[in-house]
Amino acid sequence: MLFGEFRSGHKIAVVSDLTLRELEGAPKDVRAFLSSIPQKSIENVVLSDEAEQLASDYLKKGVVGKKHIADAQHIAIASVERVDVLVS
Repeated sequence: MLFGEFRSGHKIAVVSDLTLRELEGAPKDVRAFLSSIPQKSIENVVLSDEAEQLASDYLKKGVVGKKHIADAQHIAIASVERVDVLVS
């Protein structure tokens, strides 16, 4: 299981500021998944200007529908940060 890999330190979870904001309103059991990962196994990233521009390009080109700007931002952050797997 992926979260087991994070907990054991075999993989690093890359968590964006956008994800953290979304989790603020999530149910307690959903937030518990992230809380169960040791901080040493988490890399925090932000929605940079580069990622924001890439997300905008995704929307303009129709890669992601205009109603799904947050999805475009998540994908752009993962692209800019060269994340291997994006989990939704």
